[in-house]
Amino acid sequence: MATWLVARGNKDGIRNALVLHCDDIFAAYNDLKAKGYDITEPELKFYGDYEMKLKDADGNLLLFLS
Repeated sequence: MATWLVARGNKDGIRNALVLHCDDIFAAYNDLKAKGYDITEPELKFYGDYEMKLKDADGNLLLFLS
């Protein structure tokens, strides 16, 4: 499942975000990191999900949740 979110005026300069759910966020992180992507490490958020972020060349955010 994916959802586009508008994030205008975001302090990080992000225009849009694509939210993706993955079953194993740590495997996804290791795979993307091995391919050379600049991605944040999975972080446990206050709402109980793990989250990691990747910004594409156009400034859009890919937000992975697990």
